This record gives sequence, structure tokens and C-alpha cells, in this order.
Amino acid sequence: MPHLNGIEAARRIHSAIPGARSINLTVHRDYHYVIQALEAGVSGYILKEHAGQDLAIGVLQVAEGKLFLSQGLPQGLPQKV
Repeated sequence: MPHLNGIEAARRIHSAIPGARSINLTVHRDYHYVIQALEAGVSGYILKEHAGQDLAIGVLQVAEGKLFLSQGLPQGLPQKV
């Protein structure tokens, strides 16, 4: 996105639509990016390199109100929002 990153987009979405569920599809796997996204309100964080395996499952889990974190992310991340 040329003028807005995924974390800021999530903040705006969740500010405008409380209770919305969103998923970040990203190349960023660093712990601090994931934490910022979760703090911004995302319910799913999917690495583009694992999108083939994770996207459908992630969408279903987020639709059910669950948190979905892509495989390949750092250990020690929250398992619930």
C-alpha cells in the first residue's frame, strides 16, 4: 500500500468499525510487527510465504472469532486476543 501500512489500516478499520475482524497478510515476521498488529486489533496475522497453506484456515478461524497466527512466526506470541 503506497500511503498506508497494514498496521495503520487495521487501526483505522477498528476505530471506524468496533468489533470488525481483520487479517494482516504481510512479509514482516519480526515479533514487534506482530505485536503492533495485534494491538491495532487484527485477529489474524499471515505471512505471505505461507499464504497458500494458511489463508483459508486463517479466514475460517477469524470468522469464528478465533485468533490465527501464521506458521513460521516467532515463539512466545499471544495465543488469544
